Amino acid sequence: MILDCRISINPATAVYLHALIMYLSRLSLEDNLITAEIIRDCRKGKRKAQQKFFDLYADQMFNVCQRYIGNTAEAEDMLSQGFMRVFDSLPGFEYRDFRSLTAWVKKIMVNECLMGLRKYVNFSMVTLNEFEEISYQDHGMERMEVQDILNSLELLPPGYKTVLSLYAIEDYSHKEIAEALQISEGTSRSQLNKARKLLKEKLDILNQQYGRRSI
Repeated sequence: MILDCRISINPATAVYLHALIMYLSRLSLEDNLITAEIIRDCRKGKRKAQQKFFDLYADQMFNVCQRYIGNTAEAEDMLSQGFMRVFDSLPGFEYRDFRSLTAWVKKIMVNECLMGLRKYVNFSMVTLNEFEEISYQDHGMERMEVQDILNSLELLPPGYKTVLSLYAIEDYSHKEIAEALQISEGTSRSQLNKARKLLKEKLDILNQQYGRRSI
């Protein structure tokens, strides 16, 4: 997939667009597979229904976990723990439609990953004292492939990658990020600025390697 950026677009927006496109591409298919009966049977602890639920969401939620937990084995552990929490919490969830269910499951997975990350990532550590806001004015990414952006995102330090993912993909506010990572809102803003700066530098290098116009 290629983004033809004749309009201005910044790296964080591109990552968000990718997540949105992937979500919408699954929506029409999975909406027909999740039924109220499956939800009811999962609440009763029926293994067959839980397996069906897991099979429908596993790939999508593994991608969520791997975005935060780079190690595949650890991401699989987070996925398993996340589904255990989903099934434990499902009786208290008010099912309305597939979209609200998916958002709820995803939030649980993200929270599990954040709890795991907090064990070994100090989110309050910032390498520079203050960061100026990074401006992406009229510099569009010229046919930048979304996969390039995602690959570059994976190369960011864990703290920066986490804050950028929460802000750009999960649509967290700085207040929500601060609460989730147990940091100040100022630190969240600083890490987001640094993440954007590092991501922009990596994408500039990719542009140069492929002979593209620098963003």
